[in-house]
Amino acid sequence: MDNQLAAIRGYRPIEALVPPDWTEGDVSANGIRQHYYRTGAESGKPPLLLLHGILAGGLTWLRVAKALAADYDVVMLDARGHGRSARLDGADFSYPVLVEDVVAAIYALGLERPAILGHSLGGATAALLAARYPDLPRAVILEDAAWGDTSHMPRIGEAEGYRAWLATYVEYLERLRTLPHAERLVSALAQLPPGTAGVWPEEEYVPWVEAQAQLDLELVRGGATLWSTMGLEPPLAALAPAIICPLLLLSGAPTRAISEGIAAEHPSVRHIPIEDAGHFVHLDQLGRLLAAVRAFLEEQEEEGSHGNGA
Repeated sequence: MDNQLAAIRGYRPIEALVPPDWTEGDVSANGIRQHYYRTGAESGKPPLLLLHGILAGGLTWLRVAKALAADYDVVMLDARGHGRSARLDGADFSYPVLVEDVVAAIYALGLERPAILGHSLGGATAALLAARYPDLPRAVILEDAAWGDTSHMPRIGEAEGYRAWLATYVEYLERLRTLPHAERLVSALAQLPPGTAGVWPEEEYVPWVEAQAQLDLELVRGGATLWSTMGLEPPLAALAPAIICPLLLLSGAPTRAISEGIAAEHPSVRHIPIEDAGHFVHLDQLGRLLAAVRAFLEEQEEEGSHGNGA
């Protein structure tokens, strides 16, 4: 812990980490305010939309976006209830709603057939979007998408130990948003996801802490019961036949077996297991993830050029 504290004390605020030539703003889409960050709005580069996981935020893609900005117009959305996007205010939070949010944002931002990279919750959202709007995405990449059966989650949510943990976590989040930058970073160390080894790099840790401070507490209080009401029908693994755009599965350890099964059943689906990676593939093995993303997207661009007679 002493080494971690020493490492993060010099970490800069999020404002100092975002390149000055990037843009950010809000669009009114699907009836809510959606906040976004963008690396190249006027660049003419192919659009690449990044969808974050639950309890994260658009800027938790910071290192990925910096690495890909030279070749793509990278757009990072804050999902509803996250980052600087609209609060829930009693509205539904489900995969179908999140899909409609993203579709509306794509049109509002003028993104023409973007490639979509989604992690966890964002991956499931991207898959359902591709199945329901087959002509909208150019290609879809799922990073350790949320495949699992969540029907058991309400039972977990009823457990006394879970309720006690959730109350403590909400208290932590309430306190976190009141702290100055340096104290936020120290306070958040105790909340790193299970299995985390060592301290995260500055461009991963600072955006993650800020995302925690920006969470809509209504969403967090939903706890385990949220997952049983997300409304992913049919189950994510059954969506593959409906996705006609190129599809790449990047799996860490949690989703490797199910991803292998999907790729074996559907030869059009590409699967690349990322060795020595857990659920946060872009954190654990950034270089391998970037190499896979670049190769896949470049292949789609080359095939698209040939298809257009170039």
